[in-house]
Amino acid sequence: MAIKTFTTGEVLTASDTNTYLANGGLVYITATTVSAASTPAIDGCFTSTYAHYFITYNLTSSITGQYTAVRLRASGTPKAVNYDRAGLVSTTGGVLGADSTGTAQTEYRISGQSTSIIAGSFYVYSPQVSGPTAFNGSSTYPNYYAAAATQTETYSADGFQFFASGNAATFTGTIRVYGIRQA
Repeated sequence: MAIKTFTTGEVLTASDTNTYLANGGLVYITATTVSAASTPAIDGCFTSTYAHYFITYNLTSSITGQYTAVRLRASGTPKAVNYDRAGLVSTTGGVLGADSTGTAQTEYRISGQSTSIIAGSFYVYSPQVSGPTAFNGSSTYPNYYAAAATQTETYSADGFQFFASGNAATFTGTIRVYGIRQA
């Protein structure tokens, strides 16, 4: 029998139990590609398998004068209350400033007002546990936008949705969800 040599970073699984033999890291869960969708969503992606999640997105939108925002969902119903949030924006001139700060808001804002490509990522901490859920992330603004929030209610979510905070808008692109495997 030949002995296999493994390379650094290679993920190993036990074929009989389909379990990982390495600790820690991101595990791909699902992705969706959307085309001209007003509220692209992924449901059923938050489970008890992982405590925390990492979401990436690369979207174009028809947003003008409003924000790209996220709401948690349970069984397809969005939670539209009690998000405490704060944002930091870098404008085209390189000026930094506070943006979209507030308590008891209706969403977590992930990007500023832009009709450009919105690319970024955010973490969601303990969405499936009945209790507060925290977020933090950053995106293009088209320059830079950083934000954090907490959904403060006792609430258990199994998914999330993107939408335009303000007027109607559409999104086209890809959203990916990863579970964070604890070491």
